[in-house]
Parts: sequence; structure tokens; C-alpha cells
Amino acid sequence: LGARRATAAQLLYLTAGATGLPVFADGRGGVDVITKVDPLHASGGFLWGFVLAALVVGFASDRFGTGYWVTVPAMLLGSVALYVPGLIWLHQAIPTPWTGSGGTTLNYGLWPFALGDLAKILAAATVADPRAPWGKLVDRIRL
Repeated sequence: LGARRATAAQLLYLTAGATGLPVFADGRGGVDVITKVDPLHASGGFLWGFVLAALVVGFASDRFGTGYWVTVPAMLLGSVALYVPGLIWLHQAIPTPWTGSGGTTLNYGLWPFALGDLAKILAAATVADPRAPWGKLVDRIRL
């Protein structure tokens, strides 16, 4: 979508949720989800991180194109842009140590999702650029 449209799309999503439409996790909506920092509203930082990630990845797309070797690093940076505000917000909402064993901010908000996110990044970049390292395989299984 590019930086402008991707960011606008994410802001529209947040606006829809803030007005009360049940578009957030668990069918939630309301302005508290994206403004209040407490254990019941621990995901607001990730929602704002979507906006920042859309801006970062969209900027890279606008500036450098959508080739595989551009998209993968752009999406990795987009993930950082998503996780930074998300983890900070989560840490404030549920005060736990950042690292260590047991219940930590990274154990709640990063590690359970990191491998899946990496797999989705590689898959999306491959679909976006059929010249990707395994793009020929994807072309064979496309419907």
C-alpha cells in the first residue's frame, strides 16, 4: 500500500475500534483499549505499533520497491516498530521483569510470537516477489 495508505488504513482500524466497533482482540472495542494502560488494556501499545509498522514498511516499499531482499528487512524493521511500543505498554500495564524466567514482559509479549512472525515475514515476502529464493515453489502451489 505504501506509507501513506498503509498508515491511513491502520489509523482507520484504530478509529473503528475506538468508536466501539468490536474489531480488536476478543471482539473488544472502545477508546479505552487504545488509551488506557492497565492489565485489562495491555495490548494498546501493539495496536499503536501497527501504525508505526505500516509507516516503516510502507516507506521502504515506496523508496526501495517490493522485491524479496527489500521486503524481508523492511518487515523485520516493521516488527521492531510494532514490538517496541507494544512491549513498553505491556510492561507498564503488567509490571513484570523484562527478562528472566517465568512471567516476564518478553515471555508474555515477544517470545511466543517471534518464530511465527518470522515465518509470516518470509512467506509474505515470497508471495510478494515470485523471484524470491523459493518463489518457483510458491508459483506451483498457487491456485
